[in-house]
Amino acid sequence: MSTSTKNLHPVYVHQTVRKFGECLRKALEDEKDYASLIALEYAETKEDFFDALKDFLRRYDGYVKKRKREKASESAGTPSEGQRKYEWWKPPQSILEELAQVVDDYGVRVVRTALISHALVYWDKTDSEKEETDE
Repeated sequence: MSTSTKNLHPVYVHQTVRKFGECLRKALEDEKDYASLIALEYAETKEDFFDALKDFLRRYDGYVKKRKREKASESAGTPSEGQRKYEWWKPPQSILEELAQVVDDYGVRVVRTALISHALVYWDKTDSEKEETDE
């Protein structure tokens, strides 16, 4: 087993990386935010990586506000076709501090790989609910 493979697992299962990857997945699925994915992909240094994350969080904040407006304007009936299948979670600013610690421990390349892989996996709400009840 290579060193990078040994390092990827603890990063991949890290709660902060999982939550942030989930946010990136939602932005990709619902808002088609491929710019964030590309910016993260090409970030090689810690500074570039955190610049890409800050840009993403700024856009993501707009997505969360948009979702809240949509939810407030929806009527209390059957869900419309455009209605999202999950709630949007707004990450706190402390997530950057937590990710900074993970990057310091494992490096930009490993953390970037874990975030992108979380963003690109298929997500089914029923699978997520099963996982939460199992824990």
